[in-house]
Amino acid sequence: MTLELYTVDSFLEPRLHQKAYNYAMNRGQARWGEVDMNPDLPTGLTVNMNDTEEIYKKFDVLCREKFPIVKDFEVVRMYINCYMPYEQPQFHQDTIDAPGLQSYTVLYYPQLEWDKNEGGCTEFVDDDHVYGSLPLPNRALMFNGIHWHRATPFRNHVRFTYAVKYEKIDKDVFDFNADFERSQESDAHKDYVNGSWLQFGQPIHSAQHY
Repeated sequence: MTLELYTVDSFLEPRLHQKAYNYAMNRGQARWGEVDMNPDLPTGLTVNMNDTEEIYKKFDVLCREKFPIVKDFEVVRMYINCYMPYEQPQFHQDTIDAPGLQSYTVLYYPQLEWDKNEGGCTEFVDDDHVYGSLPLPNRALMFNGIHWHRATPFRNHVRFTYAVKYEKIDKDVFDFNADFERSQESDAHKDYVNGSWLQFGQPIHSAQHY
């Protein structure tokens, strides 16, 4: 398989970059227990973003502008991933590989500085190799949702990434009876996202340093 990856550096103007970082650090209401593939092995925290928030609208507009391929896609979820140092996220796919279903994920790295010894790459499996995309500050990365990938943690800090997930369904091709319950647009997925998880009300930066 050839990896379908796209990157845009300086994704936000400096003022908005700072605001995105501050939002991630101070938003609070994070939930522990994000499930990638195996529901028995949850990892990380997430902060779900509301489509009434200005930051949600801004990210959607910019993603469609910077990555025109998703211009006609639907946002099915937008949130912030939060991983503590030395966590071990799992490799997973963001969608199923089904006829009539297209999916892309945009990740945004809001940190203000980064050093290669901090780690934190987003890793992708391609045949018998693993490739890493550097989490450069203010970088956005878009990839096909069928690619197997995972986050890796920072060494000394909480790792934040904004995630925007897009889907487009061809209703004449997609088999709703067989596959819809496994798509991110399904009611089952939305119930999972909006379900009751363990809540943390304090800002995540309270755990910035161990």
